[in-house]
Amino acid sequence: MTAGAKVRARAAKTIAAVLGGSALDKPLAQGKQGLSEVDQSFLSALAYGTLRRMPRHNAVLMKLLRNPKKPLNPMMRALLTVGLEQMVATRVPEHAALDATVAASRLVNQAKGSGFLNAILRRYQREHKEIDASLENNEAFKWAHPQWLIDKLRTDWPDDWKPMLDANNGQPPLVLRVNKLKTSREDYLKMLHSVDINAAAISAVPTGILLDEPCGVDTLPHFEDGFVSVQDSGAQCAAGFMDLSASTTESPLRVLDACAAPGGKAMHMMELAPTIHLTALDIAADRLEKVTENADRLGFSPDLVAGNAVEPEIWWDGKPFDRILVDAPCSGSGVLRRHPDIKMLRRPKDARTFPVFQREILNQLWPLLAPGGRMIYATCSVFPEENEAFVASWIPSAKDAQSTPLECPLPNAKSLNLGVQILPRATGSDGFYYAAVLKQKG
Repeated sequence: MTAGAKVRARAAKTIAAVLGGSALDKPLAQGKQGLSEVDQSFLSALAYGTLRRMPRHNAVLMKLLRNPKKPLNPMMRALLTVGLEQMVATRVPEHAALDATVAASRLVNQAKGSGFLNAILRRYQREHKEIDASLENNEAFKWAHPQWLIDKLRTDWPDDWKPMLDANNGQPPLVLRVNKLKTSREDYLKMLHSVDINAAAISAVPTGILLDEPCGVDTLPHFEDGFVSVQDSGAQCAAGFMDLSASTTESPLRVLDACAAPGGKAMHMMELAPTIHLTALDIAADRLEKVTENADRLGFSPDLVAGNAVEPEIWWDGKPFDRILVDAPCSGSGVLRRHPDIKMLRRPKDARTFPVFQREILNQLWPLLAPGGRMIYATCSVFPEENEAFVASWIPSAKDAQSTPLECPLPNAKSLNLGVQILPRATGSDGFYYAAVLKQKG
């Protein structure tokens, strides 16, 4: 069996796992084991591309299948969509792509369906112009998003939904955050240019650098020395919103990052205000290992706590925090270009389900904030139910809570009555929401 069939089989297994409800990261990491670097890169490209265009591929399959209402088993759907992905979005010669994908079916216990797989893919090879033309009015095909998500974004953001869909379908840029404790942005740009990495400063974000082309972190000058970290420009806004300037060596601010892993926002706070006393909390102990890695690389020593934000009685020492960042669990609807599996994993009800958890988290953490303290509520969502509408419904229920305005200089940011919404843009950041809530002094 060829190496090409092996990679396609691994891709099909990865896609089938996502269709079965798994997030992409774990099955993709498993699929990469034992592969060469070249094959690992191709596997990633197949997995991300197939999921990014899965609604398009599914629309095509509805035209190709003799009985489209008959359910396909997840592995066969995965093989079919991996085959379609190669034909519409890769440089692999079609005959080689089809032969390797059919061969892959025998590696994933689908040998009996290899003839069916071959027939469907070869029909698309012959008739793709006619089939694509017949789908020109199919929005899921055109925009490569589930129809419910297209409808929701069009309703929620009538002036912005098309650029948002375009952004979701693009390759995410590689953005760096400069650690100004170790270098200036100007000096680091010179370091990048000295090793032929083209990049430019992001004017709206004082620590942001945008690379012309993504590259591995091992090629970045002094990455292991903590000069820079990888972080989207929208995510880099969080630390500034925390208002940490009052922290001093003699009087350090006590800061809680309540959903800290993997630690990007926590580390940025420590870069901006190294005197803070930071507690990095996360419900998953294994995810805190990534926070530890980032802290070690940057030379910081936050207090790491494995615990549930809704059970502070188990982990809290009883001393109020001056600042709390709640990077709340959410739909992830603002980061689809980085996590295309979200298109398959999310459902319309999620915009109503996540606020239940978000409310419980805020209710439990609000008493931990000192009078005069500041809480930043953040999501990587563009759904109003998780963002401004949620904050508007929660503030009246919280004792002594008062909203305060936020200003964001990113061109894709919208100032709202409560907080700021950053919308994903193809040439800009991912989608985020931030709101600042102050606890009034007695």
